[in-house]
Amino acid sequence: MKTIIIYTTKYGCTRSVAKRLQAMLGGETQLADANGTVPSLEPYDAVILGGSVYIGHVQKALTTFIDRHLPELLDKKTGLFLCAGVTDPEVQKQELQNAFAPELLEHAVAKDILGYGFDFQKMNWIERLMVGAMRGNRKNESVFFEQNILQFIHKLQTAPHPMPAGKTRI
Repeated sequence: MKTIIIYTTKYGCTRSVAKRLQAMLGGETQLADANGTVPSLEPYDAVILGGSVYIGHVQKALTTFIDRHLPELLDKKTGLFLCAGVTDPEVQKQELQNAFAPELLEHAVAKDILGYGFDFQKMNWIERLMVGAMRGNRKNESVFFEQNILQFIHKLQTAPHPMPAGKTRI
């Protein structure tokens, strides 16, 4: 399965998760930062989109990419992931709903929070103050939700390919 992982990252956590997915998927899996040049989606069987939640929102480059390519994405096997420092399942569900268009969420064969990271050395002083107060500490931390990653990959690999819009199976 030829796959592209398109991501945005502020401090590097989402890039780390994307690289982990790439290594675990193997085969023809390419990475592309949505802030740079993203190749045409046409040759890919699957598209994985990932971003990080920062003050309740994902990076604009990811939402802009989705808005511009939604019809193409709905014709592909799609996975959606976030890096977000929340562990409550209801809050995680809400983060996914806030980050992605409803029709894309409905279409995605895999969607989950796959980890989070806090790198206080890369934050400006306001970010350190806000995040430190929210978390109760200023400890650097990088966490991957391994079980979620394995389930995400399994769902992506075992789900059937969607039919392109306007076509039906015989």
